[in-house]
Amino acid sequence: MTALFFYGTLRCMPLLEIVLGRSLGPGDLEPATVEGHGVYWVRGRDFPIIVPGVDATAPGLLLRAASAEDVARLEYYEGGFDYDLRPVPVRTGAGNAATAQVFLPRPGTWQAGAPWSYDDWHAAWGRIALRAAEEAMAWYGRISAAELAARFAPMRGRAGAWVAAQDRALRDTGCRANVLQTVGSYQMRADALMQALRMKRWTRLALITGATPEDRAYGDALRGSATKFGL
Repeated sequence: MTALFFYGTLRCMPLLEIVLGRSLGPGDLEPATVEGHGVYWVRGRDFPIIVPGVDATAPGLLLRAASAEDVARLEYYEGGFDYDLRPVPVRTGAGNAATAQVFLPRPGTWQAGAPWSYDDWHAAWGRIALRAAEEAMAWYGRISAAELAARFAPMRGRAGAWVAAQDRALRDTGCRANVLQTVGSYQMRADALMQALRMKRWTRLALITGATPEDRAYGDALRGSATKFGL
C-alpha cells in the first residue's frame, strides 16, 4: 500500500473517485499539510502546481492505503498534466509525521502564477473537471497515458460545452440569436420527467441527490419542476 498526498484538484472527492474507479469511505482521507511548499495556479491554465522551497504550507488530503491499481490509475490521469510521483514529508491533522507520495510537475514544464484557491477552482472549473475525467478514465487500459495526454484538450473542450449547455442562463439572459441549443438543459429534462410522472399519476416522489455540483443542479431543477407540475 502507498500513502498519497493530494494538494490540488484531487482534493475534490467526486473527482478522485472517478480517477480511482471506486468509492471512498469517510475514513479513507484525512487532512494533512506539507511544510515549505506552496500551491499556485499554473500560469494561464486551470489547475495548480505545488512549489517546494517557499515560505508556505500546502494544505491537502492524505490517502494512506492506496493500492497498486489506485497508483496506476492516478499516474495514468496525472501523466496527462506532466506530473510524476515523488516522496515528501507530511504532517497529519493530528500532528503526526509521515511520508507520502505527491504528484510534482516535471522540471520546467509549468510556470507558477498567483496563489491557488480550491474554492475558486471548484466554483469555476469543478464541473468541467468531473466531466472531462469521466471521459478520460473511460480510456484507461485502452490507450496509453501519452495518447490520453494528446486527447485531453479536446476532452476538456467537450466537457466545457456540455456543462455550458446545462446552464439555464445561456437559454435565458445569456442566449444569443445566432446560437442553436441542441442539448437539453437540466430544467428541460426535469420538466419532461415530471410531465411523464404526472401522466402516469405517480405523485409520491422521493429525491436523492449526489454530492457533485452537477447532482445538486439537477436536483434543484427536479424540485422546481415537481412544484411547477403540482407533484
